[in-house]
Amino acid sequence: MVILYRFLIVWVVLHIILFFVERYRFRHSDLSWYGFKSHGMLDITYFVLVIDRLGIEIAILGGLIYWIIQPLI
Repeated sequence: MVILYRFLIVWVVLHIILFFVERYRFRHSDLSWYGFKSHGMLDITYFVLVIDRLGIEIAILGGLIYWIIQPLI
């Protein structure tokens, strides 16, 4: 359980670092917001966002499945 908490702390710190890095890069670029989102962000930021989205989708799907199957348990 301690490993999970450590991972969550590292994950949150990674998000904070990437937020400030991408904010700095956006402020010093010539791209619009949509252009920056499409072509200006770092690959690791895209990777982190994909993992976040998959995690949220899995949590929602798991919650729905648990809610549906709970009366049978």
